[in-house]
Amino acid sequence: MCRFGFLMFLPKFLFIVLLLFGSARTQEAYRVDRIHFTGNRTIKDDELREQLEQKDRRGLSRLLFWKKGDTFNRQLVDRDIDHLERFYQREGFLQVGIQSEIQIFDDKEAVTLVFRIDEGEPARIDSIAFVLVRADSASQACLQAFDRDKFLLSVSDRFRDSAFEVDRSVLAGHFSGRGYPFVKVSPEFQLDTAGRPRVGIIYQIDSGPLCYFGSTRVVGNRFVSESPILKQLAFREGERFSNRRLLQSQKQVYQLGLFHYVVVRVVREELEQGVLPVEVQVREAPRLTFKYGVGYGREEQFRTFVDITRLALFGQDLRFRLFLRHSSLEPYHVNATWTKPAFLFPRTSLSINPFIRREREPGFTIDRIGSNFGLQNRMDDRTDLSFKYAFEQDRLSLSSSMRRDALKDLDITLYNKSTIEFGFFSDRSQPVFYPSRGYFVGWTAALSGIGFRSDFHYWRSLLEWRRYT
Repeated sequence: MCRFGFLMFLPKFLFIVLLLFGSARTQEAYRVDRIHFTGNRTIKDDELREQLEQKDRRGLSRLLFWKKGDTFNRQLVDRDIDHLERFYQREGFLQVGIQSEIQIFDDKEAVTLVFRIDEGEPARIDSIAFVLVRADSASQACLQAFDRDKFLLSVSDRFRDSAFEVDRSVLAGHFSGRGYPFVKVSPEFQLDTAGRPRVGIIYQIDSGPLCYFGSTRVVGNRFVSESPILKQLAFREGERFSNRRLLQSQKQVYQLGLFHYVVVRVVREELEQGVLPVEVQVREAPRLTFKYGVGYGREEQFRTFVDITRLALFGQDLRFRLFLRHSSLEPYHVNATWTKPAFLFPRTSLSINPFIRREREPGFTIDRIGSNFGLQNRMDDRTDLSFKYAFEQDRLSLSSSMRRDALKDLDITLYNKSTIEFGFFSDRSQPVFYPSRGYFVGWTAALSGIGFRSDFHYWRSLLEWRRYT
């Protein structure tokens, strides 16, 4: 009897197991095809999608039929709702409400997620106030000099966490740039949720002691003397401390082109009566680098080059580069470059580039000798100005067939060229190495025929504009 009852129950048991297993397998195989948002009047769909763990098929990916969307996971829906609510709260919507709807399409084994959003009223800024913990005449004057227009948030704006953090950093930077490196800015919020949410912001400012730059020491330099490094500092001993000048000094020392890295910092543990010593830490780049190469080509035949760079000549900030090249088309090419960074001004460099070169083609040979003189000024981290004067003397030797057939026996053997060139370049693209936004603009203008009894006279202007999207 027991065996018979068990045999009668076994098919039902297997059917239930298969049903559950098949349902689970089917659910796991479903893909997220689309995600919709409704009720989001302020935040765009793309910004909301960035907060989700589950992604749908968007844009061109919908045309790639072999590309599948994310596997649907019901547990992730609740987590995505939590992410969206936290994002809205950071954007100032403290009373946001979000519900989800799951639409299942068995024929496509796909799922559409719909998030219904009730944003509610955003929290508006009711007031902005400042309180000095240590109120003395110097800190009060520093606060009065602060320009509130630098804030991203103002009264009646929607409160946003990211904008508030930027504003707090701007306020702290204002004090640290005027002699208060130990400033601390602590916020206090007064929230009123009765009716339309309102928030008042009180910045508690503990300015700390007023400080001045002390003596400066250089650490890590072996071959480069201290004098060119100290000349690049944007501050002097006894001046009021400024964090902006500290960062500017670090950039200007690095622009000497002699170091792997540069760190300019104040020695806070040696603070004494408001005087902060400064330490410049450097790591020198290799003084001598040597590159060479050899090869063979059908036109150039055997070719080779040597590239030698020498840094820190005579212990100063001078750089020298020698480039040598040889091939059948270019029997010799000698190019030397002396570079003097921080010429007259910390951000200006001078370069002198003499050269001698022979170019040989089946119909002619040209011997060139000349030099370039250049000045380059780095106005800021993204903008450069340049001025260059170049002159050269060319000696042209023609084959008999070229002279007879192409140039009608015209005798051209020696001529001079001289050119003055101005340049402006501004790179506002981001990220630096793989730009995806911003722009680049460059403009060069050249006038040939100035001095050196130049045989060529012309004007050339080139404008380049690139927009990254």
